[in-house]
Amino acid sequence: MNYYEPPELTDEEIKQLKEEEMSEKKKCFTTSKVVFKYPFTVSKDVPSSAKIKPKYKISAVLDPKNDEKHKAFLTEVKNLVTDKDLKLGEKYHPIKFDEEKDDDGKFVKTGKYIVTFKSDYPIKTYDSKNNVILREDNFIANGSEGYISYSYDYYEEGRVTFYLNAIQITKLIEWEGPNADSFGFTEQEDGYDGGGTPFDGGDPGSDITEGDPLPEGVEEKPSIEEEPDWLND
Repeated sequence: MNYYEPPELTDEEIKQLKEEEMSEKKKCFTTSKVVFKYPFTVSKDVPSSAKIKPKYKISAVLDPKNDEKHKAFLTEVKNLVTDKDLKLGEKYHPIKFDEEKDDDGKFVKTGKYIVTFKSDYPIKTYDSKNNVILREDNFIANGSEGYISYSYDYYEEGRVTFYLNAIQITKLIEWEGPNADSFGFTEQEDGYDGGGTPFDGGDPGSDITEGDPLPEGVEEKPSIEEEPDWLND
């Protein structure tokens, strides 16, 4: 039986393919509208472990069950990961499970996913009219919405990371600092009253993302055994 054998590529053809691949990875892409989580766009996120390099970063919350554009983006990200040993939700996989605390204070999966974008350098932030926002004193809180400009590259064979270029905010929730409840204080009937306005501030959060080594004593969360339905469509 005769099998088809593709012709050998010339050195020039191999060079052209590599240039095309590099050009594709350096392109800027833009997400559809997403909810922001763990935004560090004014200053870098400084992890507790010195082994993790501080970075500007922001995560996009993606809901593939209710948003077709989110589903398409997650599928593209999954297909970029050619290391088949990596499972969804693991440390080096770019797609993580979105989690929130329940009434008992335990983290539970929401059915949504997050992809994190990082930068070593300060990024520009724009409003919905494409005006540059100077954010020297204010931070973007979880729950803000908008678009993310990004690029990507492979840092190991089959493993991909996403770079943060800029963001556009269409819905802003400003983080002004933690409130008294977050420190464990309760309102007292008697005592000093400074007349301040109660503030229920957002929380910028913090996270460990793909490519970042876990701090000592922190265990990696196991991934689910079965892939979600949206990956099998």
